[in-house]
Amino acid sequence: AVVSTQSTGAILKAHIGTGCDYLSKVGTKKAALIAKPESNLASFGESAVLDEHQINQAEYYLVRVFKSRHNIADDDEDFDKLRVNSWKTNNSVVHLPPTSYSIREGHIRRWWYLYKLLSNLLSPGEYAFLDPEEFGWERIDQDLVPRKCLNIIPDRFVTTCSCNKAAKKTVACTTKRCKCKKEGGLCTDYCNCTECQNRRM
Repeated sequence: AVVSTQSTGAILKAHIGTGCDYLSKVGTKKAALIAKPESNLASFGESAVLDEHQINQAEYYLVRVFKSRHNIADDDEDFDKLRVNSWKTNNSVVHLPPTSYSIREGHIRRWWYLYKLLSNLLSPGEYAFLDPEEFGWERIDQDLVPRKCLNIIPDRFVTTCSCNKAAKKTVACTTKRCKCKKEGGLCTDYCNCTECQNRRM
């Protein structure tokens, strides 16, 4: 069977982006193909500069891969929304997906860099000008290692509440009994409060 150039590029993009020798695993290779890399990664890695459109396209694709791997049906478009919905479902950090920040600033930048190098192996000097330290890597003792972009829950979401879960109260999150109100902040998507009166309108 003859495979088109577009298909081989999409397969290479999917392979690198979902986990390879250089990148963390985001999903299985089966999930990578189900997420339609030909259409969802059409422009990723096809220009000489990584831009916002390519980063958005790559995150959208990886969300689909991650959801397929974990059998999640929500219609989330980025990892932050997926993370909030996962938190609300499980109320645990154990199986939370990565944040959009860590995917966009680390994984996707490294992925783009690797794709440019690996897809141009027959023209080895073409992308030699790319500096890996601008694409999610850092040098430690002469070794090139992935730069960590970790933040389990963004600082502004560390305090969460679950007011009105157990008791039937008329107004939620209006007194100092609410952890968020007590800390002087607003409730967030990570909270499990019901009928909340402490959110930005």
